[in-house]
Amino acid sequence: MSTPDIHGIIGYTVTPFGPNGEGLDLDALGHSIDRMIDAGVHAIAPLGSTGEGAYLSDAEWDQVAEFSIRHVAKRVPTIVSVSD
Repeated sequence: MSTPDIHGIIGYTVTPFGPNGEGLDLDALGHSIDRMIDAGVHAIAPLGSTGEGAYLSDAEWDQVAEFSIRHVAKRVPTIVSVSD
């Protein structure tokens, strides 16, 4: 497996929640990812420096990471943040 060329503009996604702050809004996340890619970012970084990753449950974190990787679909590299 080759390592992707990481360069240029890396779009950090914000993890959206429903109207009352409950539950992930994966449709909104997908829309955000598409808009960034359409605008020309060179990579997508879910759960990055936007800060909310530390406050998600393990299940929510997994959902965001898996959804983001699937939704980006290798259009650009995906860099999933890992911190604890």
